[in-house]
Amino acid sequence: MIELLVVIAIIAILAAMLLPALSRAKLKATQAACLNNEKQIALGFTMYADDNSDQIVPNPPVTPNGGGFWSGPVPVPFMGEPNDVAQSRTVLGLTTGNPLFKYCPNAATFHCPGDVRYKLTPGNGWAYDSYAKTQNVGGESDNNYDGAGETYSKMSSIASPSLTFTFMEQADWRGYNVGTWVVIWNVAAGRFQFNDTIALFHGNISTCAIADGHAEPHKWTDPNIIKAGQVSAAGQNGNNYMANAPSSGRDFNYVHNSYRFGPDLK
Repeated sequence: MIELLVVIAIIAILAAMLLPALSRAKLKATQAACLNNEKQIALGFTMYADDNSDQIVPNPPVTPNGGGFWSGPVPVPFMGEPNDVAQSRTVLGLTTGNPLFKYCPNAATFHCPGDVRYKLTPGNGWAYDSYAKTQNVGGESDNNYDGAGETYSKMSSIASPSLTFTFMEQADWRGYNVGTWVVIWNVAAGRFQFNDTIALFHGNISTCAIADGHAEPHKWTDPNIIKAGQVSAAGQNGNNYMANAPSSGRDFNYVHNSYRFGPDLK
């Protein structure tokens, strides 16, 4: 009996040592899959311009505006629908109302495998799409392009494509990512205020697509941004936390350096 208890204790100790490592490995695998999605989207973004006289993927001409690049699910919201119906309508929008689907012909490309909001009840934080186009490329003109005054509309106008955001991992609480991912600029001061939340589906790291066709991860460090990303990933509204994000520091500098939209800022 004593020997059996010793064996059980050893197994328990080994399990306690291995489980955290397995959890970290799972997060890494999810992040890698998400990064691959962003890479495919980034390449699709550049191929669209190649096929359309250098034009950047525009905002949808009609509402709803899904992530600043697809037509969104119609009708919305999903309240009262079964999960499978809500997902089917979203996938239909991602396949038939999405100019990038020609280059990324799998609706799952637009869904991070760590995004489990599709398991929630529709109308209560449910969503399937995990990425939004950033406002600096083919952005919406409302509020003077959210303070920026301009947005890139042609690929050839992007002065530093290896440094310029095109997509951000995002989790909107309204059933799908509504519009582009936005920060509010004060161009005269050369500064911005965080606005839209990010998404954290794999630890404190989210992924971004870049205009030269590559994708990259960013590990967020500010507690308000992290809280916003965690709350949003759970299907809730994290924008209030994002409003308290810093106006300096590592995370601010990362976005400031990559949210490029015209020749006068950088």
